[in-house]
Amino acid sequence: MEMQQSRIATALVALAGLWLMAAPFVLGYANADGMRARSEDLLFGAGILIVSGYRLLKAPHATWMSVVTAVMGFWVFLAPFYVGYHSVTAANWNDHIVGIFVMIVSAWAALATRRLHQHAA
Repeated sequence: MEMQQSRIATALVALAGLWLMAAPFVLGYANADGMRARSEDLLFGAGILIVSGYRLLKAPHATWMSVVTAVMGFWVFLAPFYVGYHSVTAANWNDHIVGIFVMIVSAWAALATRRLHQHAA
């Protein structure tokens, strides 16, 4: 059960990374005003997708990878203020929502994997 929960959570994180990469074009902030937001979302979306995708396909027991995606989610949440695109409303809201989602679901994946290891020991 824990392995299935971990896989579902990791797949959801991967989808969030994919969404983050598509969001600038879907939500319309890929223009000059949203250039910083677009760059951050493409970079961190790709990072989240790659790490969670690798965990899902090749390293399902690597709890640390969920910690990495949670940290990336935390940055996505903070980026509008630190990178300076908080005035781009769609990007600001999207990054806050996706950042929180990635942090929570990454924690779920890590805890499910940890419980699996505790039951096995």
